[in-house]
Amino acid sequence: MVDNIKLLPDAYYKGRDGNNYKLLHINELAIAEFAKHSQEVLNSLDIMQATGRTLDLFGSSVGVERGALDDNKFRLAILTQIGKNTSNGNYDSIVTLLAKIFDCSKSDININETDTSCEVEIINIPFATIQNAGYGVQDAIRMIEALLPVCVKVKNGFFSGTFEFGDGYDESTGFGNIEQTIGGFFGRLYY
Repeated sequence: MVDNIKLLPDAYYKGRDGNNYKLLHINELAIAEFAKHSQEVLNSLDIMQATGRTLDLFGSSVGVERGALDDNKFRLAILTQIGKNTSNGNYDSIVTLLAKIFDCSKSDININETDTSCEVEIINIPFATIQNAGYGVQDAIRMIEALLPVCVKVKNGFFSGTFEFGDGYDESTGFGNIEQTIGGFFGRLYY
Protein backbone atom coordinates (compact mmCIF):
# COMPACT_ATOMS: atom_id res chain seq x y z
CA MET A 1 0.00 0.00 0.00
CA VAL A 2 2.79 2.38 0.88
CA ASP A 3 4.32 1.91 -2.57
CA ASN A 4 1.07 2.72 -4.36
CA ILE A 5 0.55 5.95 -2.45
CA LYS A 6 4.14 6.98 -3.19
CA LEU A 7 3.47 6.60 -6.91
CA LEU A 8 0.95 9.44 -6.83
CA PRO A 9 2.22 12.84 -7.96
CA ASP A 10 3.11 15.27 -5.22
CA ALA A 11 0.06 17.36 -6.06
CA TYR A 12 -2.12 14.68 -4.36
CA TYR A 13 -2.50 14.35 -0.61
CA LYS A 14 -0.80 11.12 0.57
CA GLY A 15 -1.79 11.02 4.25
CA ARG A 16 -3.59 8.05 5.84
CA ASP A 17 -6.70 10.11 6.46
CA GLY A 18 -7.03 11.19 2.80
CA ASN A 19 -9.44 9.83 0.21
CA ASN A 20 -6.62 8.72 -2.09
CA TYR A 21 -5.14 6.54 0.61
CA LYS A 22 -8.56 5.05 1.44
CA LEU A 23 -9.35 4.26 -2.21
CA LEU A 24 -5.96 2.69 -2.81
CA HIS A 25 -6.32 0.68 0.40
CA ILE A 26 -9.74 -0.66 -0.69
CA ASN A 27 -8.25 -1.52 -4.08
CA GLU A 28 -5.34 -3.33 -2.45
CA LEU A 29 -7.68 -5.37 -0.23
CA ALA A 30 -9.73 -6.39 -3.29
CA ILE A 31 -6.58 -7.45 -5.15
CA ALA A 32 -5.37 -9.48 -2.16
CA GLU A 33 -8.73 -11.24 -1.84
CA PHE A 34 -8.78 -11.97 -5.57
CA ALA A 35 -5.26 -13.39 -5.39
CA LYS A 36 -6.25 -15.58 -2.43
CA HIS A 37 -9.28 -16.98 -4.26
CA SER A 38 -7.27 -17.48 -7.44
CA GLN A 39 -4.70 -19.50 -5.48
CA GLU A 40 -7.50 -21.59 -3.91
CA VAL A 41 -8.80 -22.42 -7.39
CA LEU A 42 -5.32 -23.41 -8.55
CA ASN A 43 -4.82 -25.52 -5.43
CA SER A 44 -8.11 -27.32 -6.02
CA LEU A 45 -6.76 -28.58 -9.35
CA ASP A 46 -4.19 -30.61 -7.40
CA ILE A 47 -5.82 -33.79 -6.12
CA MET A 48 -3.49 -33.81 -3.11
CA GLN A 49 -4.83 -30.42 -1.99
CA ALA A 50 -8.44 -30.68 -3.15
CA THR A 51 -11.16 -31.04 -0.52
CA GLY A 52 -14.91 -31.43 -0.27
CA ARG A 53 -16.96 -30.98 -3.41
CA THR A 54 -13.90 -30.63 -5.65
CA LEU A 55 -12.64 -33.99 -4.41
CA ASP A 56 -16.10 -35.45 -5.11
CA LEU A 57 -15.77 -34.23 -8.71
CA PHE A 58 -12.37 -35.94 -9.00
CA GLY A 59 -13.97 -39.12 -7.68
CA SER A 60 -16.92 -39.03 -10.05
CA SER A 61 -14.60 -38.48 -13.02
CA VAL A 62 -12.90 -41.85 -12.32
CA GLY A 63 -15.97 -43.68 -11.01
CA VAL A 64 -15.29 -43.66 -7.26
CA GLU A 65 -18.11 -42.88 -4.83
CA ARG A 66 -17.25 -41.16 -1.53
CA GLY A 67 -19.71 -42.96 0.71
CA ALA A 68 -18.65 -42.36 4.33
CA LEU A 69 -14.98 -41.74 3.53
CA ASP A 70 -13.27 -38.60 4.80
CA ASP A 71 -11.12 -36.53 2.43
CA ASN A 72 -7.84 -38.41 3.11
CA LYS A 73 -9.34 -41.86 2.62
CA PHE A 74 -11.33 -40.74 -0.39
CA ARG A 75 -8.20 -39.20 -1.94
CA LEU A 76 -6.37 -42.55 -1.61
CA ALA A 77 -9.34 -44.38 -3.12
CA ILE A 78 -9.29 -41.97 -6.09
CA LEU A 79 -5.53 -42.38 -6.53
CA THR A 80 -5.93 -46.16 -6.41
CA GLN A 81 -8.61 -46.03 -9.12
CA ILE A 82 -6.46 -43.74 -11.25
CA GLY A 83 -3.62 -46.21 -10.76
CA LYS A 84 -5.83 -49.10 -11.84
CA ASN A 85 -6.81 -47.16 -14.95
CA THR A 86 -3.28 -46.16 -15.92
CA SER A 87 -1.05 -49.00 -14.69
CA ASN A 88 0.28 -51.48 -17.18
CA GLY A 89 0.92 -54.02 -14.39
CA ASN A 90 4.70 -54.11 -14.42
CA TYR A 91 6.83 -53.71 -11.30
CA ASP A 92 8.02 -50.16 -12.02
CA SER A 93 4.56 -48.75 -12.71
CA ILE A 94 3.11 -50.38 -9.59
CA VAL A 95 5.92 -49.10 -7.36
CA THR A 96 5.62 -45.61 -8.88
CA LEU A 97 1.88 -45.57 -8.22
CA LEU A 98 2.27 -46.87 -4.66
CA ALA A 99 4.90 -44.20 -3.97
CA LYS A 100 2.46 -41.54 -5.19
CA ILE A 101 -0.48 -43.00 -3.27
CA PHE A 102 1.43 -43.53 -0.01
CA ASP A 103 3.44 -40.29 -0.40
CA CYS A 104 6.89 -41.85 -0.07
CA SER A 105 9.87 -42.45 -2.31
CA LYS A 106 10.09 -45.40 -4.70
CA SER A 107 13.12 -46.70 -2.79
CA ASP A 108 10.94 -47.11 0.35
CA ILE A 109 8.78 -49.70 -1.42
CA ASN A 110 9.94 -53.23 -2.08
CA ILE A 111 7.70 -55.98 -3.47
CA ASN A 112 8.97 -59.43 -4.47
CA GLU A 113 7.46 -62.43 -6.20
CA THR A 114 7.10 -65.59 -4.13
CA ASP A 115 7.82 -69.19 -5.17
CA THR A 116 4.09 -69.69 -5.65
CA SER A 117 2.64 -68.34 -8.87
CA CYS A 118 0.32 -65.33 -8.67
CA GLU A 119 1.55 -64.29 -5.24
CA VAL A 120 3.78 -61.45 -4.11
CA GLU A 121 5.17 -60.42 -0.75
CA ILE A 122 5.63 -56.90 0.45
CA ILE A 123 9.15 -56.58 1.79
CA ASN A 124 8.69 -52.97 2.91
CA ILE A 125 6.21 -50.10 2.73
CA PRO A 126 6.26 -47.28 5.34
CA PHE A 127 3.31 -47.68 7.70
CA ALA A 128 3.24 -43.97 8.66
CA THR A 129 1.52 -42.89 5.45
CA ILE A 130 -1.14 -45.58 5.78
CA GLN A 131 -1.70 -44.66 9.42
CA ASN A 132 -1.86 -40.91 8.65
CA ALA A 133 -4.64 -41.53 6.13
CA GLY A 134 -6.60 -43.46 8.74
CA TYR A 135 -6.29 -46.78 6.94
CA GLY A 136 -5.31 -50.12 8.39
CA VAL A 137 -3.13 -52.85 6.94
CA GLN A 138 -6.11 -54.72 5.44
CA ASP A 139 -7.23 -51.58 3.59
CA ALA A 140 -3.71 -51.03 2.26
CA ILE A 141 -3.50 -54.65 1.10
CA ARG A 142 -6.80 -54.25 -0.79
CA MET A 143 -5.49 -51.08 -2.47
CA ILE A 144 -2.23 -52.81 -3.43
CA GLU A 145 -4.05 -55.87 -4.77
CA ALA A 146 -6.25 -53.58 -6.86
CA LEU A 147 -3.12 -52.27 -8.58
CA LEU A 148 -1.59 -55.70 -9.15
CA PRO A 149 -2.41 -57.69 -12.29
CA VAL A 150 -5.60 -59.78 -12.18
CA CYS A 151 -5.40 -62.86 -9.91
CA VAL A 152 -2.15 -61.75 -8.21
CA LYS A 153 -2.57 -61.65 -4.44
CA VAL A 154 -0.43 -60.42 -1.56
CA LYS A 155 0.81 -63.43 0.43
CA ASN A 156 2.42 -61.48 3.27
CA GLY A 157 3.83 -58.08 3.93
CA PHE A 158 5.84 -55.85 6.21
CA PHE A 159 4.88 -52.25 6.82
CA SER A 160 7.81 -50.53 8.51
CA GLY A 161 7.37 -48.38 11.60
CA THR A 162 9.59 -45.68 13.02
CA PHE A 163 10.44 -47.10 16.45
CA GLU A 164 14.09 -47.94 17.07
CA PHE A 165 16.46 -48.30 19.99
CA GLY A 166 19.48 -46.02 20.04
CA ASP A 167 22.19 -44.46 22.17
CA GLY A 168 20.56 -41.02 22.27
CA TYR A 169 16.92 -40.06 22.40
CA ASP A 170 15.05 -38.94 19.30
CA GLU A 171 11.43 -37.77 19.67
CA SER A 172 10.42 -39.25 16.31
CA THR A 173 11.86 -42.75 16.82
CA GLY A 174 12.21 -43.35 20.56
CA PHE A 175 9.81 -44.20 23.33
CA GLY A 176 6.63 -42.16 23.45
CA ASN A 177 4.95 -40.23 26.23
CA ILE A 178 1.57 -41.06 27.76
CA GLU A 179 -0.31 -38.83 25.29
CA GLN A 180 1.52 -40.43 22.33
CA THR A 181 2.42 -37.03 20.92
CA ILE A 182 6.08 -38.00 20.57
CA GLY A 183 7.91 -41.24 19.96
CA GLY A 184 8.12 -43.85 17.24
CA PHE A 185 5.59 -46.55 16.47
CA PHE A 186 5.83 -50.22 15.59
CA GLY A 187 5.38 -51.47 12.07
CA ARG A 188 2.82 -54.08 11.07
CA LEU A 189 3.00 -57.57 9.60
CA TYR A 190 0.43 -59.10 7.29
CA TYR A 191 0.08 -62.88 6.83
